[in-house]
Amino acid sequence: MAPLQWIGQLFLPGWWACAIGQLSAAPAAGATRAARAPTRTIAFDTTGLARVINRLNPLVPLRAVLLRHVPPLRGVDWQIRKFFWTLHWCSVTAFQG
Repeated sequence: MAPLQWIGQLFLPGWWACAIGQLSAAPAAGATRAARAPTRTIAFDTTGLARVINRLNPLVPLRAVLLRHVPPLRGVDWQIRKFFWTLHWCSVTAFQG
């Protein structure tokens, strides 16, 4: 087992659902709901907050107008977004490995 893999297992609802289901011999759906309860308490949906921040940010409408009226910028925008998320994903997997 990787040095920090046990930490991941503590926080993964799927792992807990499997363990709870094996211990209680109950259906997996009930175990999954029980395992996700701690996750729901520490993680919350930030979609509404992001919408408010986007409304307050003056650069979001400007970006939308530029992308609509200057088609070559769409490709550049996509490449920048793709690079950012690739870099993010690689760093996350590097730290987990």
